[in-house]
Amino acid sequence: RVTRSQRRSRVVDVGDYGQMSLKGLVISMASSNARKRAARAHQRRFPGTPYPVALRAVSHAQNALQVVIGVAAGRPRWLDIEEAAHGGEGPHMAVIGSSTVGRSRVIDLMTTSLAERPPHHGVEVLAARGRIGRINSLIDERSRFLEQCGVRDFAELHSRNSAGESRDLGDDGRAVVVIVDGDDVIDGFAPVETKEGYATRAGAEEAFAALNRMLRQGRSLDIHTVLNVRQIEANPWLGTAAGCISSIVEVDDRGTAATWRSVSVPRAPINVVLTMDNEGRES
Repeated sequence: RVTRSQRRSRVVDVGDYGQMSLKGLVISMASSNARKRAARAHQRRFPGTPYPVALRAVSHAQNALQVVIGVAAGRPRWLDIEEAAHGGEGPHMAVIGSSTVGRSRVIDLMTTSLAERPPHHGVEVLAARGRIGRINSLIDERSRFLEQCGVRDFAELHSRNSAGESRDLGDDGRAVVVIVDGDDVIDGFAPVETKEGYATRAGAEEAFAALNRMLRQGRSLDIHTVLNVRQIEANPWLGTAAGCISSIVEVDDRGTAATWRSVSVPRAPINVVLTMDNEGRES
């Protein structure tokens, strides 16, 4: 039996994208009942939060794409990952550091918070593994959808709908957050040593070209990339990608704290704690 909650928040196999190894969590918040359930979930995660405060918290970001990057002063620290033109710090960010566990904590906080406070038009969270070159199918699909709608980008599309157009965008109207395991990509496509020297592995150029394409076109297609990788600036494989990253969350070596910093615009850094006890408090 499928409950209402499962229909609104479900895990789907994104088979349309060229049988790519992607799984998506489709999230929407279209009704007041959904907001009430999200508020209760927020209270369970952060005990002691009054219901009206929790309801305001989950309702505040109906139209914005926001994620939690850690805990500061005992409260979750939210970050708007819409693009800068719309008041956010996105659309793309990197989570870096030597601690794999710490980086995973940040990713978990992000995905959990998207489920608790999705934007009004919904969001699809995709985890890209393996041959990410097939992400081209996702890009092409969303580009065709914009062409069919007669608009330049998703910002214009949502603006027209807000202004009174009654177009039913359906699943195609959701924002997309793609979490890329950069270590997996780099390790999987690292050059191999041969008698003639180093040779590029098959599929490497396709994979990095797809990643760079997604980063370049993400703004217009409402695709937000979260690159989970040990390092980015000094990595020759990610040199082009680094120029498209809007902000970085750098996890400390212990994996218990992190610092967010903006790359695209001057901003004060944000320090957060990543470890929490079972009741949602800093430990």
